[in-house]
Amino acid sequence: MELGQLMTDTPSPVATPTRLNIGSGRLWDEASINIDISPAAGPDILADLSRRDLVGMRFATHRFGTVELAAGAFDHITASHVLEHVPDLVGLMTNCLALLQDGGIMAIAVPYDLSYGAWQDPTHLRGFNERSWLYYTEWFWQIGWTEARFDLVDQQLVLSRLGQSLLKGGATEDELRARPRAVDEVRVQLRKRPLTDADRAAGDAAAHPHLERFPELARPALARAPLGSAGDDRYLDLLAAWLGEAAPGHDLGGLRLAAGGALDGTLAGDFVAAGTDAAIIGAMLAGLRRSADTTGRSWIATEGPEADARQCLERFHAMDDRVSLLAGAYGDSLPLAPVHRIALLAIGGGSEVAARILPFLFDRMPEGGIILVETAGRDALDHFLGRRAIAAPAPAESGGWICWRKARPIA
Repeated sequence: MELGQLMTDTPSPVATPTRLNIGSGRLWDEASINIDISPAAGPDILADLSRRDLVGMRFATHRFGTVELAAGAFDHITASHVLEHVPDLVGLMTNCLALLQDGGIMAIAVPYDLSYGAWQDPTHLRGFNERSWLYYTEWFWQIGWTEARFDLVDQQLVLSRLGQSLLKGGATEDELRARPRAVDEVRVQLRKRPLTDADRAAGDAAAHPHLERFPELARPALARAPLGSAGDDRYLDLLAAWLGEAAPGHDLGGLRLAAGGALDGTLAGDFVAAGTDAAIIGAMLAGLRRSADTTGRSWIATEGPEADARQCLERFHAMDDRVSLLAGAYGDSLPLAPVHRIALLAIGGGSEVAARILPFLFDRMPEGGIILVETAGRDALDHFLGRRAIAAPAPAESGGWICWRKARPIA
């Protein structure tokens, strides 16, 4: 059997369990579907639990016939001493959340980060402590979960012999947690539940705290007001005020330079943004679509969490079928991006980021194309243009941005 191989239908000799034992290894469980990445453990399913296309895959098993790892198919998942081995832990936890039905339990055992067991095994990638579950519970929005989350229903610390001795001597729980080698492992139970409106509101406020002061930005009617209308002016004013707080030193000046007179109100090509904070990109893109006739696509390159950029763009009603996110290292995503004519290139993040991005995208800009660079990245732009022997007309500057129009090389 090959790792992760899809299987054809075979009859199911017995009822398929609703319990999943992941990273089963030596803890093979007869009452569960056992999944492991190693064939040596003899699992029912040989698969990588962190692969992003796992949910919905079907596998042939000797005990249960064809098994589909369907969303909501399981009421219990056991993960005993496996999470410390997984490179993409967020991917695995996201799959487990999807595979569990609402109210389903994920039972976890992992080595405590101050224990010998956390680091004596060379295949361990991490240790855990009592705060290792925050991103899967209270801070779910940090990892892009938008439909469900976990609640922490139980957490126990398993003491070592040293810890038991200290406990008998009167040590408190806080003292035991802080004492190296006193705790061997952490046992946790997480329960899946759908997100409530209150969860979503709290997550949105935590991710974008400045939007609380400008709630009108989230109103679709205002965000889609006709250009030149009172609603349009109000929207841009609010956007500028919000941006001034979310990204001090920036405003819509650079945007208006690029999308207004500099391009005569028309963008004949694509808009590409990279290196800038996702909040700034969201504001720029939302404002750009109101300040110019955007006929091309928008490409947002981010090395941070894709979910953060998507959430911000959705908040500004700027995420639609004309917008594509390019996730991953710029050196991997930008060379392969199917962008051929860039009318506007916005680069943020300072000189180091600008120096990495310009070589990939500059040659895809026609003469007359506009480059927006944060003022902190001006040295990189000047250096790049100098090496290319490109005429550099004096750039305009406003709101933390430099606006430069691409000229032809010096003959």
